[in-house]
Amino acid sequence: MPLAARGMAVSSLALALVLGTRAAWGVPSKAECIAASESGQELRHGGKLRDARERFALCVSEGCPGPVRADCADRLAEVDKAMPTLVVAAVDQEGTDLSEVRVLEDGAQVVARLDGTPVRIDPGDHAFRFETAGYLPVTRRLVAREMEKGRRLAIQFKTVATSTAEAADDSAGPVREGEPPPRWPSYLAFGVAGVGLIAGAVFTVAWASENGKCSTLSRDACLSAHSDHESVLGADTVGAVSGFGLAVVAAGVGWWLWPSASAGEGAHALEVRPRLGLGWLGVDGRFR
Repeated sequence: MPLAARGMAVSSLALALVLGTRAAWGVPSKAECIAASESGQELRHGGKLRDARERFALCVSEGCPGPVRADCADRLAEVDKAMPTLVVAAVDQEGTDLSEVRVLEDGAQVVARLDGTPVRIDPGDHAFRFETAGYLPVTRRLVAREMEKGRRLAIQFKTVATSTAEAADDSAGPVREGEPPPRWPSYLAFGVAGVGLIAGAVFTVAWASENGKCSTLSRDACLSAHSDHESVLGADTVGAVSGFGLAVVAAGVGWWLWPSASAGEGAHALEVRPRLGLGWLGVDGRFR
């Protein structure tokens, strides 16, 4: 073989060996370094810090040109400083630590298992899902902020049986102990008392007006001038007494109901009894 041809063969073999070695060891080319630097900057401006970090970690390799490597190193340090981190503590329902827990951020896995080290996450509003074998998954939503380091998040996993029992308890509704009764009965009683007071006042004014008609006349002269004078006075008297009596009783009922509505215990007890007599009807009562 001529010497020149032999030299070209050796050079080709050496170049192939160099290229093969670079590919085997994952050494990026100059074009790959530049592309990684540019895409990393775009991802950084878009808030995708985790993806940007992967690009900058690539272009700091020894095979990249010096200026590109130096620029990527500065940007990698900037991303590491700005990237939020989350410290997840996962336990079962007895409080035992769990490590075989997958962490997913917006559906993408960020951690395969927990080892106590901070989890790098992107800033922004995210939906997290935590999964481990034998337990129900846990979901959390949180807003991560740039430069927020070591935010702690406690996760407790529960079995299907425990979750079903809790759901059954919740479906029964909250238990209300010592809840006072509603206040509307006392309001109603006070309203009736007000109506009775107004009615009593109206009948009192009517009685006074009717009685004033005969203030200067004798009884016989009054009866001859106003034949229904006595019956009107009697009706007004009954109306006034009934109205004021209703007001007193209704006010007492409202007062009795009000403490029971506000305290629920130690309420007053009211006993009301009707009284029927010849030509009259009334009520009496007592508190105890």
